[in-house]
Amino acid sequence: MEGNALEVALALLRIPSMRVPLRQRPLPEGIDQLIVLATGAVEPLALAAARSGEPQGQVLEAARFYVREVLLFPGADAYRVLGVSASASDAQIKLHYRHLQHWLHPDRRGNDWESVFATRINRAWNELRTPERRAAHDARTQQATSLEAAGARHRVLVSGWRAAPAANAIHWRG
Repeated sequence: MEGNALEVALALLRIPSMRVPLRQRPLPEGIDQLIVLATGAVEPLALAAARSGEPQGQVLEAARFYVREVLLFPGADAYRVLGVSASASDAQIKLHYRHLQHWLHPDRRGNDWESVFATRINRAWNELRTPERRAAHDARTQQATSLEAAGARHRVLVSGWRAAPAANAIHWRG
């Protein structure tokens, strides 16, 4: 799926099975605006609906579906949860955090099931909210990636092994 974030979100709403491959791709251009649309902001929704030719309700649902399925999926790292790249400024991270909490915070949603995402957003914010925490998060992520790569190399080396009976093995009789 190519295009800006709203085009991708509208396409995802039509083809939900694309959510898994989208989780692996970089975030599309315009993710900032898509997050604002997910909050239900009236004026941006009206403008996006007019530009896309889609009803406002469809635009809102597409934006929210994209955020839930591509940003807030289980296992997403802190950057993905907040809808930013690793090179994002501190101000952009904070802005995305505030927009997402504006939409999903339990004080606004009550017992709505979507409010469960607020915890995930808070965890991501806690990982990235200061330069020190962000550096520690990046170091942990780098270390985990290195360990995964080392494990993958090890699995490749081990994959050719075959079990063979030992010459002097003791056989148990039952």
